[in-house]
Amino acid sequence: MLIYGPMAAYSDLVRLPDDVIGLLYEAGPDQATPYHGIAFRRIPPSALK
Repeated sequence: MLIYGPMAAYSDLVRLPDDVIGLLYEAGPDQATPYHGIAFRRIPPSALK
């Protein structure tokens, strides 16, 4: 499963109360600025099967 295509750096996972996976990661809009911001994604467990 690809979450983010361009470069990304630091990341952390957490199990949220509704059993969804929370993914926090450092990412930028392109290769020139890979550490430009912080993003958060909610991933349902069904997406990992």
